Amino acid sequence: MAKKSSNQHKGDSFEKLVFKKLKELIDSQDIPGVSRYNDIFLHKQYASKTAPDVMLNPDITIEVYSNSDKKIWSNLLVVECKNHHRKIDNSMYREFVGNLSDYPRSGVRGMMISSVGFTQQVIRLAQSDNIALAVLLEDSDWETIIWRQINNFDQSQFKYKVLVGESSTTYPIVYWGSSFITISDLLQECGIPMSKALYIPFMEDDEICKRVDEILQDTRHLIKENFINRCFSLIAPNYKFNFVEMQEDCLGKCDFKEHIITINSVLNEHRQNFTIAHELGHIALHSSIVENLLSIEDKESDKNTIISKSTHGRMEYQANIFASFLLMPNIPFYAEVAKLFDKYRIRTGRLYHDYQPCNIHDCNIVTGALSTKFNVSQEAVVVRLKRANLYIEGDSCNPLHEHMRRNSWW
Repeated sequence: MAKKSSNQHKGDSFEKLVFKKLKELIDSQDIPGVSRYNDIFLHKQYASKTAPDVMLNPDITIEVYSNSDKKIWSNLLVVECKNHHRKIDNSMYREFVGNLSDYPRSGVRGMMISSVGFTQQVIRLAQSDNIALAVLLEDSDWETIIWRQINNFDQSQFKYKVLVGESSTTYPIVYWGSSFITISDLLQECGIPMSKALYIPFMEDDEICKRVDEILQDTRHLIKENFINRCFSLIAPNYKFNFVEMQEDCLGKCDFKEHIITINSVLNEHRQNFTIAHELGHIALHSSIVENLLSIEDKESDKNTIISKSTHGRMEYQANIFASFLLMPNIPFYAEVAKLFDKYRIRTGRLYHDYQPCNIHDCNIVTGALSTKFNVSQEAVVVRLKRANLYIEGDSCNPLHEHMRRNSWW
């Protein structure tokens, strides 16, 4: 029997490592949006569609099934592993893509994993072919996933350098379509659940508002100078509060392990207040769910929990809604709006931000007054007013535009 070369041994060990790590991530639990039924295989053979007597020999495959009998897969993720000293070039890429079209059924997706990177030509081809590319080292920290501001320009520039082999990092880099994503996002897109994936349930805005009202009942909805401190004592009595100069694109951090909320000290007062309320929202809404997650911050999650981009987006939205209701509670907010409408003789029952100078004046003076009253930015006030249907903006409040839309012939 012919002996394997050192390169073959190196390749086999890399494939086994990737298989082991992917298998650890995948679980058969019932997670919303993904199939419960799946299996992962190392070196499973598949008959060629064009030549049934020829067998395809992928490194790793993940089969997703529509039911429990697992006889016929509905989706297939084919993973090619390359642990070479050189980047994956056009010839290796074309061979892989050519084989993908030869699998017996549709629903096949491909992913190439390299330990050193890809040529720029391959990156362009993969983008058009919808092939996922990943850079993973043998000693990569597979469970450290960059997840917030995932397409920040500086981060994307750095990740692209990793992708083309000009830099390295300790965490996985995954590129799919035209953006960097997480392994979590890729697997969920393929309908594959993960054992450590975090799921945040949907909450209506009214439900979040009710939660805020419950928290604020002891304050009797009074807006005072120490309002944030009073809310802080109600929501996070065991947490410490720090102001530290952080990177420009980092607003704040909530550490569930050390019980510390850190706020970027370079933010203005209005932005700091909203960020504080936002982090309190994470504690009030998510702390019981993410008890295994050590921190939520603008750069990365800790090791034990995987957060997909979609899950993170839901968490951020809910925390923003919470912050809006916390800083501008219903009773004092609507009372102040009514007072301002009466003071400035706004009889329409809402603000209209359109082309008319009088309406623009009303919008500016009311949002400015509310910003001062509740110590938040005018942008936050506008969002709050829109959510209450008290602020109508753009063409939707322009009667001429509506008339032309209804009566246009095209």
